[in-house]
Amino acid sequence: MRIISLRGATRAFVLVVITAVPLLGVIDTGVVGYARLATEDDAKVVARAAADAVRGQPLTQQTALTAYEEADVTARRLGATVAKKDFTVHRDGQVTLTMERTAPTLIFDQLPFLRDKTDISVTVTVEPSRYS
Repeated sequence: MRIISLRGATRAFVLVVITAVPLLGVIDTGVVGYARLATEDDAKVVARAAADAVRGQPLTQQTALTAYEEADVTARRLGATVAKKDFTVHRDGQVTLTMERTAPTLIFDQLPFLRDKTDISVTVTVEPSRYS
C-alpha cells in the first residue's frame, strides 16, 4: 500500500500552479480581446437606441437628456456605462457617445502592470436608423 507523501503532494500542487497560471493568462487575453471587439458593436447599439429615442423631435436640452437616459439604460443592460461629458446629440439626429466597460478577468486584475488593459473605452457616432 502506497501512502501519499508531503513531498509528492507539494510537487503535484506546484505542477498544477505552473500550468494553471499561463492557461488563465491565455484565457484572460481572449476575454480582453473579445471585450474590445464587442464594446465597439455594443456602443453602436447604444448610440442607435439613443438616436431612435429622439428621432423626429427638435433638438432641445430635454430631448438630449431623453437620448442620454435611453443610452444609459441600454448600456447598463450590456454591462457598460456611457460618459455623460462625451455624449452629444447633433442637429441632424446623429449621436456621438463614449462607452466604457471593464473586461472581467481573473489574472489581469491582480497584476498592476496589466490592470489598465481591462478598461475599454470606445467613441462612436451613429445616425438614427431609417427604419422602425
